[in-house]
Amino acid sequence: MGRPLWAVLMSAALFFICSCDFSKPEQVEITLTIDHGEGIDCKTYLADYYEVVLFDSMQRKVDQQEFGCQDGLSELSVFAEKGEYYFTVSLKDNSGAIKSYGSGIADASTSDITVSVDMAEFKGAVTFTWNSSDCENYDISLFKFTMLKEGEKVSAIIWGKETEISEYKVNCEAGSFQVVNIDPGKYSAKAEAFRLIDSKNPRIVYDIPQFIMVSGQTATVKMNDSKEIIVSDLILSWEFDSKSIATCADAGITTIVASIISDDETLTLTDECNDGFAPFKFYDIPENTYEILLRGMDSSENTLFESSKELEIKKGSIGKDALIESIYLKEK
Repeated sequence: MGRPLWAVLMSAALFFICSCDFSKPEQVEITLTIDHGEGIDCKTYLADYYEVVLFDSMQRKVDQQEFGCQDGLSELSVFAEKGEYYFTVSLKDNSGAIKSYGSGIADASTSDITVSVDMAEFKGAVTFTWNSSDCENYDISLFKFTMLKEGEKVSAIIWGKETEISEYKVNCEAGSFQVVNIDPGKYSAKAEAFRLIDSKNPRIVYDIPQFIMVSGQTATVKMNDSKEIIVSDLILSWEFDSKSIATCADAGITTIVASIISDDETLTLTDECNDGFAPFKFYDIPENTYEILLRGMDSSENTLFESSKELEIKKGSIGKDALIESIYLKEK
């Protein structure tokens, strides 16, 4: 005799519940030990609460929590999935004004962790922001920031460490970069956006005009107001000039070599010849006049097919706006 229907449904429900439990990510406790200095606490600052913000390994904001200011409060605990986090701690009053500030890195990738946070009197902060959509639209992964005060390089505490802001690297997906507790004065900044961490040519340059910071100020610089795209990308499609040749085998070639050549440099890409005629994609091309050279080579690296054409490349076409050009491969 079969099992009653209610028993079957109960077993299925229990299985579903258990399956859900197993899929839950494991959490760890991150304890931040607050140190304002001897004899100083949140009450000394006439503050009302702490604000803790967690950022993931890409410096994207993932959590924000508040803790009321109480006598004797020296530890703040947050729970998160296992991982490495950047964090900031801001001591604020009910108007949102920041009284004291600290930051650091918490490596909670394996277990619970306790991190000591040195809190400093808040002098002021400037936050550089950009359009998050630019990361995908312009194929950007990394920014390099340089900040000057009256011509001299600036140092600040970033993630709990004294850091010179000279080509300082920030992931594009972070969406912003904040510099905290800098002295009042006249500042200028420059940011360069790169496609890859090892790219040589920046894609976009942001020359940020001089600005003045006063004590206790919290300011935002919208970088897109200073944006200049200084290179272009090129998608080069190709096919055989003769309709009698339909495949790479028909042509007797195994390799396709594409080059763009100027007086200053030569960029070359190589690919196996495939009957899908996959296009070549060139990135970060400086403005100039180029010769496009396409060669079809056999297994002994003999050039059997070759074509060339001249192309003037202007700056400003990157990512989704890349230039598109086609060329026909002719038998020598």
